[in-house]
Amino acid sequence: MLSQSHQSVTGTILVADDQATNRELLDEFLSAQAFKVITVGDGVAALQQVATAQADLVLLEVMMPNLTGFEVCEKIKNDPETDLIPVVLITSLSDKQDRLQPIKARADEFLTRPVDSTELPARVRSLLKLKFRNHREKFDGSGYPDGLREDAISAGARILQIVDVFDALTTERPYKKALPTVEALRIMREEVGKGWWDPKILDQFEQLVGGEITLLAKGKAAGRIGAQNASEIEIKPRRFDSTS
Repeated sequence: MLSQSHQSVTGTILVADDQATNRELLDEFLSAQAFKVITVGDGVAALQQVATAQADLVLLEVMMPNLTGFEVCEKIKNDPETDLIPVVLITSLSDKQDRLQPIKARADEFLTRPVDSTELPARVRSLLKLKFRNHREKFDGSGYPDGLREDAISAGARILQIVDVFDALTTERPYKKALPTVEALRIMREEVGKGWWDPKILDQFEQLVGGEITLLAKGKAAGRIGAQNASEIEIKPRRFDSTS
């Protein structure tokens, strides 16, 4: 289910709850505040959406079948590609021990039911402000949530974009193979042509990565030459004088 307000979108929120009435209520609260809302019915589906939907924040019901909210939160926080995504756990549990589990799962926030229609959006906005907000902007202004372009995007965010894209392309995942560095840089150069990333930062990054490739290539070449020279050395048996 996908709901979007007619107002300006301020972020994508993934809601995971096995109770349809709860999903609809959270969707209503957030959509009314101009958030784009994606809802799923269990933890497994939540992880799939986190990997594909580019959620800015995740709301998880704790007591779900297959994977609990705690387990989903731990998996999100243990994955380098998703660990910066804020996660809010929602539950009706009240035991003190139950309240310690969100801390162990590295949740960013913990809310108890009934969820307040004013408090929830306020907490969500607060967490999104703490997140690296410019991370999904694009150099030509076609990104979100603020449609910033060029130098209006912080330098740190522009650098992080390049590093994250390169890491995503060159790291093996369960759903894809890792690309060679040269192929990853070729794809990133194409994306610069589309206006997505800062060309100057990519130039510098490419020089840095290219230098490492050159050193690696020289090291391998030196190893091959060394091995070849070693194979050409004639090892002669030592002669011992029996009279000595």
